[in-house]
Amino acid sequence: MLDRRVRYFLAIIEHGSLRSASKALRLSQPTLTKAIHDLEIELGSPLLRRHGRGVSMTPTGQILHRRASNMALEDRYARTEIDASRNRVNEVLRIGAGPVWACRYLPDALAAFTRQCPSWYVTLQVGITRTLQDRAVSGDLDICFGSIDDLRDTHEIDFNYEPLTTFDMGAFVREGHPLLAANDILRLRDMLAYQWLTYQNDLDVISRINNSFREEQLLPPRVSINTSSLLAGFAITSTSDAIFCLPEPMVPEAARHGLERLPIRLWTYKAGVWLHQAAQRKREVHQLLAIVRAQLAACGIQTEHAGRATHTAG
Repeated sequence: MLDRRVRYFLAIIEHGSLRSASKALRLSQPTLTKAIHDLEIELGSPLLRRHGRGVSMTPTGQILHRRASNMALEDRYARTEIDASRNRVNEVLRIGAGPVWACRYLPDALAAFTRQCPSWYVTLQVGITRTLQDRAVSGDLDICFGSIDDLRDTHEIDFNYEPLTTFDMGAFVREGHPLLAANDILRLRDMLAYQWLTYQNDLDVISRINNSFREEQLLPPRVSINTSSLLAGFAITSTSDAIFCLPEPMVPEAARHGLERLPIRLWTYKAGVWLHQAAQRKREVHQLLAIVRAQLAACGIQTEHAGRATHTAG
């Protein structure tokens, strides 16, 4: 498995200093220092620069960090597969998804996948792009579905994404809301009088809401409610005059909770899939992607996939 000295090196970079890393690893600082020194001698080049604020990487350290991060992910994948084998499960597929994907497109796709791969164990985590991307980069998720536009650059990890389609971001209110009764064309200005609700404190969504209003020379609206639960968001919106910002494909789910979409489009964004290159080597990952594309087509959504066009973020 991964050399312990390399693990120590990664921990130092993660925690920013030898002292913090030694506490996290429960090692004495001299032991940690000696391990890094031995690694530097073996590689024939210094890895770290020490200064008052902690440490920084030398060019050699940057190369090792990039390669070792991928090795650490492979190590984690191997341990996951070994654990699954002990539990008599051939493999585990760990999926992350935004609320649109989790509610609208993945349920049928996952049902089909488990029928085709009955020995596989599937986990699904629902969240926003920032959280899911962090978990994918750290190796905790194999494949994620969500906003492509909100992905951050990942220069140090072999990390790929593929746009699949585009979604409109909409605004949802309760039945009988005053904004639905307006006879004139709805404008952003009309929505300033109401409080807004967002899901999982999505800073990217909040920033886009604010930018939409600024482009119209308006002050940003009052985002006063944040919820980590879609059900709670639907319940709050259905019993108040709050405006819930959600992607347009959530219309059927919102309607089941007595919400209607306002006749205005806030913005359009690219949606798709992202994953670490190590996960791309799993045949079943491609199998799931094929099922998802078929599911999108069944919903009348034309995907942007042509062949296998993937891109490296960064």
